[in-house]
Amino acid sequence: MEKEIMNRSLITLVLLVIAFQGDTVFSFLLEGIHLLVEVVEFAAEHLLEAHFGLSTRAAQMVTAWLGLAVFLGVSPFIVRKLWAMLARVIAAAAEQWRRRSAAAREWTTTVHPRRWVVACVILVATYTFFF
Repeated sequence: MEKEIMNRSLITLVLLVIAFQGDTVFSFLLEGIHLLVEVVEFAAEHLLEAHFGLSTRAAQMVTAWLGLAVFLGVSPFIVRKLWAMLARVIAAAAEQWRRRSAAAREWTTTVHPRRWVVACVILVATYTFFF
């Protein structure tokens, strides 16, 4: 139970940070990914120049084409994983919506009909007063 509370608290904190500082968080993540790609690219160019005797320009071209081939080869796998994850999230959200709407419908049957009328009159009066 305590582990679940910690996980939910962490998820809530991350969602709040993304909601209020999303542009900063995402730009920071993209910059980190860009730096990682640059480091790998620099290491590959250095390897090609040192071990295969290619010129700097040729090593850059080989690295660029090799990077494109790797990207195109990995893209379908990433897209399939993202698509499956999105499908799971949508299915979980739909199931949660069904459970909550069933609980709400069950609750509405426990309230006396006269109280519904009083609540609606109060809501309409409040709406007309403020708007």
